[in-house]
Amino acid sequence: MNMRSFKIVSIFIFCLVMKLTAQTHFVVDSNTDPTNPLNPPPGTLRWAIEQANANPGLDYIDFSISMTPPIVIQLQSNLPPISDVVIIDGNTQPANGTSGVTHKIAIKGDTTTGIISYIFSLYKNYPWESVIADASSSEIRNLKIYESDDYGIFLSRVEKVKIIHNILHSVNHYGIRFSGASKSVVQGNIIGTDNTFNLNSYYSVKDGNLINADNNFQGDSNLIGGLNAGEPNYFYNANQPVNYYTTPIRVGGNYNRISGNVFINNSRNINLDQGKGCYGNYCHQPPTYQAVYSSGSTLVNGSSANKDFIELFKTNSGGVDALQFLGSVAANSSGQWNINLASLTAGDTLIATATDTLGNTSEFSSAIVVVTSTTSPCCSNFNFNLKSETSAENICAGDSFYIYVSCPQLNYTWNFGNGTILNTTGTNHVVYAYPLSGTYSVIVTANPTNNNCTASSDTIVITIGDCRPPCVPSFIFEGYHPTACANQEICYVSHPRICTAQNQQNFIWNFGDGSPTVTGCSWCHTFSTPGTYSLSVTVSDSSCIANTVTAIMTVDSCLPPPPPPPCIDCIGSFAPIPTKKYIISAWVKEGNAPLTKTSYTYPNVVVQCPSASFTSPSFLPTGAIIDGWQRIEGEFTIPATASDISIELNCTSPGGDCYFDDIRVFPMDGSMKSYVYDPVTMRLMAELDERNYATLYEYDEEGKLIRVKKETEKGIMTIKESRDNSSK
Repeated sequence: MNMRSFKIVSIFIFCLVMKLTAQTHFVVDSNTDPTNPLNPPPGTLRWAIEQANANPGLDYIDFSISMTPPIVIQLQSNLPPISDVVIIDGNTQPANGTSGVTHKIAIKGDTTTGIISYIFSLYKNYPWESVIADASSSEIRNLKIYESDDYGIFLSRVEKVKIIHNILHSVNHYGIRFSGASKSVVQGNIIGTDNTFNLNSYYSVKDGNLINADNNFQGDSNLIGGLNAGEPNYFYNANQPVNYYTTPIRVGGNYNRISGNVFINNSRNINLDQGKGCYGNYCHQPPTYQAVYSSGSTLVNGSSANKDFIELFKTNSGGVDALQFLGSVAANSSGQWNINLASLTAGDTLIATATDTLGNTSEFSSAIVVVTSTTSPCCSNFNFNLKSETSAENICAGDSFYIYVSCPQLNYTWNFGNGTILNTTGTNHVVYAYPLSGTYSVIVTANPTNNNCTASSDTIVITIGDCRPPCVPSFIFEGYHPTACANQEICYVSHPRICTAQNQQNFIWNFGDGSPTVTGCSWCHTFSTPGTYSLSVTVSDSSCIANTVTAIMTVDSCLPPPPPPPCIDCIGSFAPIPTKKYIISAWVKEGNAPLTKTSYTYPNVVVQCPSASFTSPSFLPTGAIIDGWQRIEGEFTIPATASDISIELNCTSPGGDCYFDDIRVFPMDGSMKSYVYDPVTMRLMAELDERNYATLYEYDEEGKLIRVKKETEKGIMTIKESRDNSSK
């Protein structure tokens, strides 16, 4: 018996319960910090943080200290980690008669090892931790934060935190460290000095600012800076060696936008660490470009990845510092862009970044010096030449080929028109393979070296063919029959030498009657309306071209067979009693099951009472497999409102059959025996007891009982055997 299991789709409705909590303002009216951090006095910053942590929902920490700003809060130990959403704003402190003080509250730690490891720490706990802690959406504004042994501000796994208009300097390691933090904003901060810009009065942030550049955590979609007034940050490195660790921003995550910031006296303004692989910020390349001064303005032409957002900055002779933001421009769909900058003249130096449409900002480009328009182009006649490595007449997808230009061996940028950009140095050719067929416009730019020429570009259009063979030159419907009956399920299987378990997902069947397509080597379908249908199968694979083969299917309106004659000797209707408990049992077998299988998993029995919306659990086989069969036994109670009952035999095997035998239902407080007779001789062949175990009777040719066997949980046992050798 080949049964099908039916998928029951359960719809779960989730209710969102929102807890509204009051927003509380905790006021700091003292600049003291206790030596003993336990039970801090009310009015201290430490006390306010603990109160905000304990009060669920958004809270505020305001300042109202009866002193003349700037007011310094000298910490004696680490402040409590912030574990709930809070806004801390130094501008809430009254001026108390002073004017011109931009940051009225200063939080001071200690750079001595082991005393203050961080000023502020905001964190979110792991999902499996029982205590809920989440400082996401918190804000730290308008504070002066300085002197710490490890971090100024530490963000761990939080989201949507804002660090706005603060001063941060004198930190032994990282000024701001993102460890798994995402969707957060850092804008308008001065990092490495103070707002007097007395640049060498303080030492900087020794190890820069780390944005998810470790492999333990990855945070994405952070914004550092911006192009509007008050959004760019100011990064300054004072009194520290200019090396790898003094990079202001080290990035290891994805989709982190770095925009409009000023960088002074650093080794590298942006350093993209690899993190967990070549994606996101790490693999996004800066733009290439040239700048030519003529008639009072400078025209900058360049190329980058398609639709990149380019930001240009004026730099100094060292070619590293980003001293002044000059302007921005978006690249077109081919990666080309240009912009006129009136503030530049010949001899000025530029650097630039590129940010893709997902928000991944590159490192800064190498510095380019503005040249005058009298310089000749680097290449005036490219004269392209293509050579395929396969020597084929056409270039095919996946085949490597060379593009040569006739100009000298310079520095070239090759934009292949599919998002791939390659840069070569000291050569006049490149090798590439397109993964997909199509027509592509390749833009090649010859770039200047040592300002000896102006960049020039040319375009070549390349057609890449799909040279794969057809997937299937012909197709065989194994067991195909061109006719069928309406509302009758038909099943076919494709040729086993063509469709296998390894490639069956590449076979898509269309029955031609508007029903959804299916995939696989075999299929079953029911045509509901008579007619002629075009049955097709489409085969596709990465190694060949998709191919479709069709066959005609004629569906007739077949008359149903005549009803069977009435059953005279049948037992009367089975009418179980509501609220009564019953036992159901059956013997099951799986087709083609391996001999090593100790329990069957595909067959099951379900009892339903549709009128009472009752469905029993799936009763599964248990016990030993006896002579290839295993017993199912289960209990169920008929609901009080039930008026009907059905028994469902299910087989969840993806490709095999299940067999059911000796299906019985009887009251739990009753007993049942059943008998099996030979239909010809009417001899008793088996007797099934109350547990559905059979006693088997065997006869000789003369009809004499010679052997009695008994099914048990340990197998079939012979309990009686006799022979009659009387002479004739």
